[in-house]
Amino acid sequence: RPGDLVLDWGSGCGHQSTLMTQLFDVDVIGLDVTEAAVHWAQEHAIGTFYYSNGLDLSWAPKDTFDHFFAFASILYVPGALMCAFGREVVRILRSGGTAFFGWLNNRNGKLGVFEKESNQTYYEELPKNTWSCLHDVAYVDVIDDVLLWRANAHAPSTERASSYSVFLRKK
Repeated sequence: RPGDLVLDWGSGCGHQSTLMTQLFDVDVIGLDVTEAAVHWAQEHAIGTFYYSNGLDLSWAPKDTFDHFFAFASILYVPGALMCAFGREVVRILRSGGTAFFGWLNNRNGKLGVFEKESNQTYYEELPKNTWSCLHDVAYVDVIDDVLLWRANAHAPSTERASSYSVFLRKK
C-alpha cells in the first residue's frame, strides 16, 4: 500500500527499491554489503541506503517495517543462523507484515554462503523444513521457484525444482 515501509535487504544498486517505490509508492530502506553499490544507490536510486552486512537487525525497533524483501541475497546468512535471522525479521515486521526470501538453494540445490573474512564461498543444504521454526510467529509458505517463473505454473514440470522462495506474514 502507498506509504508502507519496506526493508530491501541486499539492495545492491537500488534498482528493485526504485521499482517498488515507483510502482507502489512505498518508502524503502536498503541495506547492502557492497559499499560501492550503496554509494551508487545513494546517488541514483530512490530510497535510503546504508552499507551494512545486514545480519544484525537489532538497530531496528520491533514492529518497524511493513515488508521485508530479499531476493538472491540471503546467501549471506549461514544456514545455522537462518532461524534466528528469520525470527529477527519477524520481530521488526508490524503485525500482518510480510517477508519475501527469494531464490534460495540456487546452485545445485544448495545455498551459497560467502564468507567475507576468508573471501570464500561454500555451499550448504538449506532444507525447506528450515522455515518450520517460524510457524509459531508467522504464516509461512515455501514455493518452488519453478512455479514462480514458468509461463504455465499449473502444467506438469520435468524441471528439477532445486531452488525455492519463502513468503511469510507475521501473525
